[in-house]
Amino acid sequence: MNFSRLIPSGLAGQKSFNPIAVGYREGSSGYLPHTAFELALIAALVMAWSLPAVRFWLLVALISHAAMPVWSLLDFVPKALTFERADPGTITESTARRWTRRRLWRLPLDMVTSASMLAAFAAAVQAP
Repeated sequence: MNFSRLIPSGLAGQKSFNPIAVGYREGSSGYLPHTAFELALIAALVMAWSLPAVRFWLLVALISHAAMPVWSLLDFVPKALTFERADPGTITESTARRWTRRRLWRLPLDMVTSASMLAAFAAAVQAP
């Protein structure tokens, strides 16, 4: 079977790729905005520690945001490496589709982080 339609066009012909960095332009680093977000989240938590309502939502955001790299390290990356090393002839179409949909599980964590940040902002605006 030909699974080439499941591979993003920018990755066609590559022997391997980093599934975590997909979506960033070639030559650019996705680490800079990610690091800036994490530093801003920690700074906001330090500055708002005395405001319990804001602190709660920032802690929820921090925990949900931290869950993603932990999940990546313990589950996603090892399975990505195994999937990349597998003989293409042994991979069924359903397995390939399941793997490509696996990244969608990151979306709920991103949504919790974003919603928590917005809730923290709303709580900060309402704080005396």
